[in-house]
This record gives sequence, C-alpha cells and structure tokens, in this order.
Amino acid sequence: MNIVILGGTGLVGSALQQRLGQKHHVSVYGRSVFESLETLTSHIQGRDLVIQLAGANIGKRWSKAYKQELFDSRINTTELLAQAIQTLENKPRVFCASAVGIYPQSNDCSAPWDETCTTPGHDFLAELGQAWEKASLSIEPQPVIFRFGVVLSPKGGALKEMLP
Repeated sequence: MNIVILGGTGLVGSALQQRLGQKHHVSVYGRSVFESLETLTSHIQGRDLVIQLAGANIGKRWSKAYKQELFDSRINTTELLAQAIQTLENKPRVFCASAVGIYPQSNDCSAPWDETCTTPGHDFLAELGQAWEKASLSIEPQPVIFRFGVVLSPKGGALKEMLP
C-alpha cells in the first residue's frame, strides 16, 4: 500500500512508520504539510491510506494560548484534510486519531467506557475530543477513528518522563 502519515513525526507516527514501512511504502509529514490546501492535496493524492495524527503535544502546560493551539492543531488540520480529500477523484481510506479524554471522568471500574459511549465528559479534554471527532467525521468516506490513551514508550511521552 501507499500510505501517508500526517503529523507522523511524533512518537506514535514514528512507531507506525517503522512498523508499516516493513511491508508498505510510507511517507511521513509534520504539521507543516497543512500550510495550504494545495500542499496537503499534493501529498495525499494517489495514496491508498491516510493516517491523520496531527496535533500539538498534550503533555505541556495548558495556558489559554496553548489550549487554543491544541484545538487548532487538531481541528483545523483535520478540517483541511476533509477539504483536500473532497477534491480527489480517488479517495483514500482514512484513519484519524482521537483520545480517551472524550469519556466522562469516573472512578467506577465496573463499567468501563468504550467506543459506544454516547455521553462524553464536560471538561477540556472531552470538548477537545468531541471537536476533533466531529472534524474527522466530516471526511468522506467516513474514517476509522482511534481513541488513544496514554502512550507508553521509553522513547518518549509519559513513560519516558516517569522512568527516571
């Protein structure tokens, strides 16, 4: 397959590139690929699969400005991807990222949340997840949406911070 990973320069994208690259042709782009509709369209045209992972690192201090960056880096990029795919004659399959922060906060482990949850939370992460998935669902054909939790890897993310 001919695969492109958007926002693929991060921890998850790098791991996917390494794994998928063993059997497929994989191209990876950071958020700069979203500089214009034309640029993005040129990088996804002719692809079999587009994986949308673009988003600023959630593991930083959430100032008002950074919260806006978290929204913009996910929602604006995904909306632009929807526009780009709409222009293509041969539309690729699309996988989009989301996060488990969409679920309501609960300490009750007897009823875990899954993708059938229709009652999202009301905090910042839930609002971010809802907006991100709404943007993803504007893509035709409808994408597969993955809800990521905390990614554990000694190469980065939360585990790298916890190991020392």
